[in-house]
This record gives sequence, C-alpha cells and structure tokens, in this order.
Amino acid sequence: MSKKWHSFDISKKWHSLDISKKWHSLDISKKWHSLDISKKWHSLDISKKWHSFNILKKWHSFDISKKWHSFDISRKLQSFNISKKWHSFDTAPIQCSPESLDLFVVIDGSRSVGYVNFGKVKTFLKKLADEFLIGKNNAHFGVLQYGDKRESRIEFNLDEHFSNKNVSRGIEEMKFLDSPRTDTGHALSTVNEQIFNGKGVDRPDVPNILILFTDGLAHDIRLAYDQAEDLKKKGTRLIVIGAGKRANEVFKQIKHMASRVKDAHKSKFDQLSGIVDDLLDVVCT
Repeated sequence: MSKKWHSFDISKKWHSLDISKKWHSLDISKKWHSLDISKKWHSLDISKKWHSFNILKKWHSFDISKKWHSFDISRKLQSFNISKKWHSFDTAPIQCSPESLDLFVVIDGSRSVGYVNFGKVKTFLKKLADEFLIGKNNAHFGVLQYGDKRESRIEFNLDEHFSNKNVSRGIEEMKFLDSPRTDTGHALSTVNEQIFNGKGVDRPDVPNILILFTDGLAHDIRLAYDQAEDLKKKGTRLIVIGAGKRANEVFKQIKHMASRVKDAHKSKFDQLSGIVDDLLDVVCT
C-alpha cells in the first residue's frame, strides 16, 4: 500500500483507518452491506487504473463514512464506467434513455461555413454519434448536408449504418458542398417528406430527434418555419444550433423552430465539441 499510494497518509485521510487491519478479513456484511469486496476488487490493478492519480487533490477532506455509506459498488464500477464521477475514465457510450431513437442531423454546407470549419463540424458529429450505442435495435443516426436546394443531399440515411464505427466512417467521407445558398426550408422539407414520414426508415415505436445546424440566415425562412412546425406536430423533437460569425443573428432566426427553449443553442466553430454534453442533456431527457 505504501508503494501504490505514494506516501499518502491513510490515517488522516481515511479517518485513522488502519488499512492493513480493517480491510484484512473485513466483515463485509456490516461495512459494505453484503458486498463481496474480494470479487469486486479482485485482480484490480490499481497501478493501471489510477496511474498518476493525485489522491491528495481528489480525496482531500473526503468523508468516507458519509460518501460511501451504502454505496453500491456493483453498479458504479460495473464495466469500470465512472463517466459521471470521474470524467477522465469514461470508456463507454452514454446510455441514453430511451436507448432506441432515430437521430437525424441536418448540417449547413453553404460557402460561409468554409472547408476548415466544415472539418470541425465533422469532428463534432463524430463525437456526438459516439455518445450513443448505434445498432439495428438501438440508436439510428443519419445526416443530410444542405445548401442550394438543387445540391442538398442525404449523406447517409437512418438505415445505412448500424455501428458506431461505420457511422464515424460515413461522417469522415462527407465532402463539403460549398454551396452559394442556405435553403434551410427545403432541407427541412426533405426530412419531413423522406425521413420522418411515419414509414420506411422512420421507426414508429421510437422517438424522432432532428438536429439542425446552420451558420447562415435561411433564404427560404418562411418555408423553414412551416416545415419545422409540421415536424413538431408529428412529434419530432427539433433541436437547433446556430454557429459562426453571425451566430447571434442566426440564433434569433432559428430559435423559434426549436421544440423548447432549451433546445436552441449557439456556438463558435471552435467550441462545437464542447456543447455535446449540453445536447445530450437535451436529447436524453
């Protein structure tokens, strides 16, 4: 223990707890409510899992008797997913509730976005998709890139990729449209007619969630408003994101399309990945 915890003063931090005595032949039934520590912590290599972990900072003045009282180790350490408690140890996708959903993303491919920022959008999409368990009976993920209505295209549909790896590859293979227009209304019309239409790729027994990402004012804003209302009336959850140099102006235009106030967001391109957690809070509730 002295090697593993680097001169950490157990007697002070753990309230005079003598590890060698208290944990040796510890009566688990009293201390941990029948939890068999020998099974849960068996073969756990502390040196690997807690490598360079600064105990003095993380556990400073931590009252074990209160914090860990009746703590269910079998739940918290199952698969060693400490995503909520210890962010840097998260290795598994967040399990959204409901776990099965149809998530479709409409992204702006107009010229004002630019090639560099489009790469940042792709990074954002991959990070977002990785937070869901993609599978035939789980979450479905699709993307449409739009600009001029004659150029807009479905990059991949909800029924094309059934793994996180394939979705990530599909996102990476997308080519920037570099379109001269921002026909947001036409893009939403495509989703209304071809994606969330109650048939085909639209599963009837799972929630429909649409994320609209744009950096410019719509050239067909009236159509955009009408299509957004139709989608929401059919039960589609509509989340909007305004980005870029005109984010504030764009946000004012698109916030009325969102299903709820908290479903409207704005961001800089450099900060897109940082709003994934905010989106998950919205999508998963």
